Amino acid sequence: MRRIYLILFLAVLAMSGCTNPEAAPEQTKVMEESNSEAESSRENELAEAEGEIAEETYLNLTELVDCTPFYSMSFQKVEGGTGRLLLFEGNTEISDQNTVGPDQVKVEPEDAVWELCYAFGGEEALADTVTLSFWNRGEAETIRVLLDGLEYEFSCPRINPKEIRLGQKLEDTRIVLEDVKLYPNALLLRLSGVDSESWDKTFFLLDEEKEEKILPARSAYEKEAEEMYLLFAFENGIPEKPLVFRMKDNDSAGEERFYDLTINPE
Repeated sequence: MRRIYLILFLAVLAMSGCTNPEAAPEQTKVMEESNSEAESSRENELAEAEGEIAEETYLNLTELVDCTPFYSMSFQKVEGGTGRLLLFEGNTEISDQNTVGPDQVKVEPEDAVWELCYAFGGEEALADTVTLSFWNRGEAETIRVLLDGLEYEFSCPRINPKEIRLGQKLEDTRIVLEDVKLYPNALLLRLSGVDSESWDKTFFLLDEEKEEKILPARSAYEKEAEEMYLLFAFENGIPEKPLVFRMKDNDSAGEERFYDLTINPE
């Protein structure tokens, strides 16, 4: 603003033919006083703005693992203006007397969030970071995280997953792998025929190429429908090569038995 003012002032002088050496110092003095007032006003505005920020404490999202519809988030509580990290409130009742967990944790809308898990995870001070994870099973468009009374709003990506109908039965069982939904970084499997005697079996995916067992990030069982939903999260994307869906069970003799189905993500 000061530079523009000076250019306009000189332009006015040139247009008016002002060459009076006695008038120039006075006009220069007026311009300097005006500039000084503008600078002072600007400094006051900055000071007021900093004062407003300093009075507010806010949540800072320090890490996000987006495997829509599964999310993992880490937050720190920051004192506005100073950037100083504040410790979250702790509660020993939710764990035990030796391990303190976060006290005031809430994620809304509650009817959309499935299996919310959270814990302290700070490196320098354990309670300076809260990490939470959940399945946005209700497909909420916006998620609100509340920690120690502070709110952080997160807009969930809008993704239409590709659904593949399978209808494959696990041999010698009633369980059918009905379908799979493919997200960019997640797989959602729906099983039917899962009764009260088999819902707690061990289900997982097997990456045979890497010889890696992949456990569900979240699962949900609907007793009346006898259906099981298994959500698998892949931070680096779904493997291109086929995966093996496996159920582990024990036979009457107590020996482990495996039931396999091959899933081709393509």
